[in-house]
Amino acid sequence: PKVFASMVSEDDMPNGANLVNAVVASLVLCLQLVPVDAISNGVFWMLFGTSVVFLLLTYIPMFPAFLNLRKNDPDRERIFAQFGLHTICPTALTVESAVAVLTEQRAARYVTMFGQTVALSAVPLPAGTAGTRLGRMKLPDGMAAGVLHKDGAFELCYEAPERVLQEEDRLLVLRRAGEGGVR
Repeated sequence: PKVFASMVSEDDMPNGANLVNAVVASLVLCLQLVPVDAISNGVFWMLFGTSVVFLLLTYIPMFPAFLNLRKNDPDRERIFAQFGLHTICPTALTVESAVAVLTEQRAARYVTMFGQTVALSAVPLPAGTAGTRLGRMKLPDGMAAGVLHKDGAFELCYEAPERVLQEEDRLLVLRRAGEGGVR
């Protein structure tokens, strides 16, 4: 309709759609003045619920756009990383903490360097690995960085690669944050 096409002359911005929106919203809000409780209360909650739904609907196109950008332009600079800003995913941290409790790991410690985050955690020796030399430990989901002894002392892998692991030892495992069965 022609009313939607009117423009503000100074900056060539559409004005008609805003005016129609204001008139319709004002008329709907005037319904709250009706002295019937079901109408006056119902209008507010209907508008509130509709506003929330439309607000959330605006985010739906962002997810495919993000995936498309990562697929078609993977080398594009991450502008937030340029400023040293990194995101923390509370879901990943919660899941990783729950798995650590269930698998008797001590809390993982996170270190971020050059935009990459690694997790260091102490885990029980995998079954059947007691008697293995520390320098020969191979893990499917990380790298053995060292060993934590029962008395609390630890040795790094490069310091004692020939150290024979004991049943009560715990491995210090280094992995990228979010990997190793924990997302």
